[in-house]
Amino acid sequence: MGYISPMTLITIEKAVRSLKAEDQRKLLRDLPSLINLSMADWARLKAAEQSFAFWDNDQDAVYDRL
Repeated sequence: MGYISPMTLITIEKAVRSLKAEDQRKLLRDLPSLINLSMADWARLKAAEQSFAFWDNDQDAVYDRL
């Protein structure tokens, strides 16, 4: 895998921000395959999601945008 320069990463981030919400959701849906994430790794991430549910509260909401 090649090196991505910080400038390229900034360009990608700006492009994602400029997408319509529908296109951002499509990108999010397609991202695991775009970054070659295996189905097994995806399944492990999905299974671990519920372990972080305790952070879904009003006190920690300030961190949601970091």
